[in-house]
Amino acid sequence: MKIIYASEDYKKKHRAYARLHRRNYPEELFNLRLKEQDSRCAICGEKCEETKIFADHDHITGKPRGLLCNRCNIGCGVFRDNVEYMKKAIAYLEKWDNE
Repeated sequence: MKIIYASEDYKKKHRAYARLHRRNYPEELFNLRLKEQDSRCAICGEKCEETKIFADHDHITGKPRGLLCNRCNIGCGVFRDNVEYMKKAIAYLEKWDNE
């Protein structure tokens, strides 16, 4: 049996389609953010390949935000995009960092 792999062009188009229809993140905005952020995560600043950077969005309003690396994207999700939880996590880490 011959295995047929999708072309890079197809994969790129599929990612753009998924960003638009699942995340309400148009390709033009993704490319603009990619350029503005110099292909870096908006939180940690890590340089990311285009296929390894994620279009973040507000889960309540659906409004597009910046681009994040996988770790920061997962981190925001773990904290349920709740700023108060993140502040408490920072305070917790700072408390133990000083001891």
